[in-house]
Amino acid sequence: MNSFLKFIVSFFGLGFLPAPGTWGSLGTLALVYAVSGWGLSFKILAFVLFNLVAFWVVGLYLAKTGSKDPKEVVLDEVSGQWLALLPFAWRPDVFILGFLLFRFFDILKPSYIKHIDHKWSGTSGVMCDDILAGFCAQILLWGYLWIT
Repeated sequence: MNSFLKFIVSFFGLGFLPAPGTWGSLGTLALVYAVSGWGLSFKILAFVLFNLVAFWVVGLYLAKTGSKDPKEVVLDEVSGQWLALLPFAWRPDVFILGFLLFRFFDILKPSYIKHIDHKWSGTSGVMCDDILAGFCAQILLWGYLWIT
């Protein structure tokens, strides 16, 4: 197995730590913070480009390993966590709540998130449940910002 591919799909090795999804989500906070000063159009473009690459490399990794959803692959968590925080400027309360909400939806997988996780296969199955979890977290973050 190509060690560079493992390094990428594990988001610089975070996927090989205990609780890899949590570490992948935490690592994403640094990425989101780094681009938080960019305009929304540039953040969306970066997110889309990231996902194009993520879908491609996760697909390669799944094909090489023959695995359905290996724990070390955390680019799906990166995508979902990033989507949860994408439109927001840096604020510690928003980032902490966004992290917690995304992990809640990612771990418990309510409703359609669970459906995607169980019924979709391949790269789409790996990536899309986390993207939907990130979208759900983002919606609740909008509500939080509206009431605060």
